[in-house]
Amino acid sequence: MKRIGLILFILLLLNPLYTRQTSALSCAELSSIPEAYRKYDGVIIGRVESIRERRENNQIGLTITRSFKGITEEKLIIFEDKTWGAISGPSILHGEYLFFLSYKEGTGWENPLCSPSKMAVNITSEESTFLDARELKLVDHEDRGSVAGSLFHTNRSYVLWGSFFAVVILGISGYYLWINRRRS
Repeated sequence: MKRIGLILFILLLLNPLYTRQTSALSCAELSSIPEAYRKYDGVIIGRVESIRERRENNQIGLTITRSFKGITEEKLIIFEDKTWGAISGPSILHGEYLFFLSYKEGTGWENPLCSPSKMAVNITSEESTFLDARELKLVDHEDRGSVAGSLFHTNRSYVLWGSFFAVVILGISGYYLWINRRRS
């Protein structure tokens, strides 16, 4: 009887060692390019021009070099997880990536955790052939200034104009203060 009790006690102690294997993400195995093409709203190759770290994610400014689904603008802002980003980590400045993007109403384009986004240099010849057959023409917005709806150019112009007006207002205020001190 003592022996059975001892065996049960040892089995209870060893039980945590025999748990089932679990994955942190539901996407332990990545989709193939054709499967991902059907699943995601936007498929592009883009160069990372800016990275703005935010509390919950990174805001990535892209210059799109090729588009295959859902996007025809040359500039785009996307959001990605700060730690995972494009599979091997967050996007790197000036890196060129194949992005599989989802569009969320109210927040915009997002590089989801489970998308098979990767560096453009890692695209195989079969994947390239598949994507080449689906390439979209990009719309050139250079003649109109900034890209409509894109924060990539808009934020830069707001900073420029805001700085200009701040200097003018400070100059006028300084001039009036100087005149008033001179009179008294």
